Amino acid sequence: MKKAFSLILIFVLAVGLCIPASAIVDIPALAAEVQMGTQKLCVNGRNVTCEAFELNERVYYRLRDLAYLLSGSASQFDIGWDAKSATVSILTRCEYTTATGIELSVGPERTVTAQLTQQQIVVNGVLQNGLTVYNVDGTNYIDLVELSEMLRFDIFYILDADTYVIWTTDHSLEERKANYADYLKSNINLVALVLTWPDIPGGAEHLIG
Repeated sequence: MKKAFSLILIFVLAVGLCIPASAIVDIPALAAEVQMGTQKLCVNGRNVTCEAFELNERVYYRLRDLAYLLSGSASQFDIGWDAKSATVSILTRCEYTTATGIELSVGPERTVTAQLTQQQIVVNGVLQNGLTVYNVDGTNYIDLVELSEMLRFDIFYILDADTYVIWTTDHSLEERKANYADYLKSNINLVALVLTWPDIPGGAEHLIG
């Protein structure tokens, strides 16, 4: 999945060139055959391996895995499901309480069909049209970058370790900056960094390592 971060790098460059986000058009496929495998993830210093797949240079993680891993942090969220209306509800800043037992489960590498979900996605009571969610065998997978933009957590990708790293904003700005600096000092090949850093007046920062 090393190529997946190239789109983030393009996004970073676009921000640096002051290109409006609306000028970058990314139309998700309605359905696609994808290779389901495993992807390393480090969340606030905790290393795990999750099921994930790459599609159109984006990486999609199981929504419930991310809810489980982010629970207890500033970016935590809970998930609800209304079968009658086929609606997935996300409540931000709420502890994850609806675990189903599939969290962090990993199967063999395999080819699967990812279907752009027909379910409604509601976040804090508001219907969302901007989130890209794919359904695989009844389970929802979400674009990691889009989730970070919604929940305001930092992401960077370590090429040498093929690992995505997440830091949430309950860790101080100084701690998060120091963590990034430590990776640079260790001469690890850091492809790109997307920092939300809402602590900084003026919005997000997007930097290239």
